[in-house]
Amino acid sequence: MQRLSSELSERLATQVSTADSELARRLSEQMETEKATRVSHSVGLAARRLGKQQLARGWQTWLDGWLEQQRHRRVLAACSARLLRPQLAAATAHWRRDWEAALAEDRLLEQSRKAEAKAEAKGRELGETHLAAMSATEERMQAEVGASQQPNPNPNPSPRTL
Repeated sequence: MQRLSSELSERLATQVSTADSELARRLSEQMETEKATRVSHSVGLAARRLGKQQLARGWQTWLDGWLEQQRHRRVLAACSARLLRPQLAAATAHWRRDWEAALAEDRLLEQSRKAEAKAEAKGRELGETHLAAMSATEERMQAEVGASQQPNPNPNPSPRTL
C-alpha cells in the first residue's frame, strides 16, 4: 500500500509539474504573441508617420516653388506695366518723391516746434528768475532810498568830523 501511495504521489507530482510547465509554456507563448502584436502595431504607426512626413515635405516643396513662381509673375507684371506706361510710372515716382519730401518736411517742422516750445519754456524760466532778481533789487533800492530820506541828526556835518 505504501508503494501504491508513493507511486500515486509520484504520478501526481509529475502531472502537477507537467501542468505547471504547460501553463508556463502557454503564458510564455501568449506573452510573445502580445509582444509581437505591440511591435507590429508600433511599426505600423511609425511607417504611417514617416509616410505622412514625406507627404508633408513634398507638399511644402511644391508650395514653396509655386509661391516663388507667383511672386516672380507679379514682379514681371509690375515691370511690364511700368514699361508699357512710362508716363504713369514717372508720375507715380514723382508723386512718391513729393510725398516723401512732405513727410520729411513735416518731421522737420515738428522738430522745430518742439525746439521752440523747449526754448520758450526755458525763456519763461529765465524770465521768472530775472523778475525775481529785479524784484529783490527793487526792494533793496527802495530800502536804501527810504534810509536816505530819513532826517539826518547832524544837519551840517563839518569837514573835520568826517
